[in-house]
Amino acid sequence: MQRFPTAAKILMVDDNSSDVRLFQEMFSDYHVFNDFIWVKDGEEALRVIREERPDLVLLETILPVRDGFEVLEEIKADEDLRGTKVIMVTDSDNLGYVRRRASTAYGFLSKPITLEDLVRVVSQIDGLYIGLIKLTPE
Repeated sequence: MQRFPTAAKILMVDDNSSDVRLFQEMFSDYHVFNDFIWVKDGEEALRVIREERPDLVLLETILPVRDGFEVLEEIKADEDLRGTKVIMVTDSDNLGYVRRRASTAYGFLSKPITLEDLVRVVSQIDGLYIGLIKLTPE
């Protein structure tokens, strides 16, 4: 029996609605069919992670209520959540600092995020893929 991959459920945690809108437009432009959830702060992110069990979390470092580093620490400290795949997202010029502070993350992305960057990082995570629909020319 041949098995076909299912679309990953992606949670984006970012308080900047413009960045999220660009991300959603990128998904739409490239016909990405992954499920997409967006929340604006770290506390809401933890609630959604517990309830929805996303396959991938794109976690901004600077957030209201609880920052991304605190959210990542709680995910890794919780036995039920520690397998959650988290990619840290930053607009900081100091990606080395983010890598050191969030060393348990599965990957790191700098804004602005391109689809190529996202695919490159996600392709390194076993069992995940970004679902693209290739359209044939008319």
